[in-house]
Amino acid sequence: EHWSRIEGPSPYGAIVEVGNPSSNSNSNIAFDSMFVGWPCVIEVGSEYRMYYHTYDTQQKRFVVGLAVASDGLMKWRKLGPVFAGAPDDTDDELLFDAAGASRRHVLTMADGSYKMFYEGVSKSGSHSIGLAQSDDGVNWKRTSNQPVLSCSNDPLAWDSGGVGSPHLVWMPSSRRWRMYYVGYRSSAASGSNPLENNGIGVAESVDEQGT
Repeated sequence: EHWSRIEGPSPYGAIVEVGNPSSNSNSNIAFDSMFVGWPCVIEVGSEYRMYYHTYDTQQKRFVVGLAVASDGLMKWRKLGPVFAGAPDDTDDELLFDAAGASRRHVLTMADGSYKMFYEGVSKSGSHSIGLAQSDDGVNWKRTSNQPVLSCSNDPLAWDSGGVGSPHLVWMPSSRRWRMYYVGYRSSAASGSNPLENNGIGVAESVDEQGT
């Protein structure tokens, strides 16, 4: 119950800051120049991987970035953007993640592959939870054009405005995945700013893969 704040190597004490343009970018502006936040860290072999998200002002969408460290503490090296929801070349602006991918939970599966449950943002600003898969944890592919969890169809429900911030827990007894998520009410249900009326919900997968 007692925590001590550890000062990072940056002048402001952070361990990962908004960064310089990546080597594979043609822009002079870093993809994560606006902010870096909501880290999810997993251990892979001899290194730690931090997945975080930002808003790319050039692409005008939310993007997931990746940084790696051997100590998992101070010496993080950015590898650049790794996932941004719907493909760049899509012409379907109605997709649930057409405006990008934000908060996420990355899992290492038993077969060595990876899954990312992520908060997709639509062009209209609605939030749903999607699923992407990867063989190496770097190159990601969406599993569907549809989210795995959407807001409630009941306009008066507590999560009728949107869902996001997924966190998955494996339940050995039922051999299913349990997802804890944040939901918020629509303006019709809240009568005010829907983001001020949020709560935590739970959902359970219908199979062992969480699809």
